[in-house]
Amino acid sequence: MPDYKELYGKMYCAVEKAIVLLRQAQEDCETMIMAEFNPVMDESRYSLLLEEDKNQTSEPPTL
Repeated sequence: MPDYKELYGKMYCAVEKAIVLLRQAQEDCETMIMAEFNPVMDESRYSLLLEEDKNQTSEPPTL
């Protein structure tokens, strides 16, 4: 009769190793993509939004 506890332990360890390997591969790929990604942010697009926020009063809107 097979030792199911031993078989379960072996499968569990293999699954854990696979998860760690997949997570590391995903992290490595994300790091490679982010290293190539050099966003240029146009802050002038957001300056109007900031001015609108400053001009708003603290009164709640009337319904």
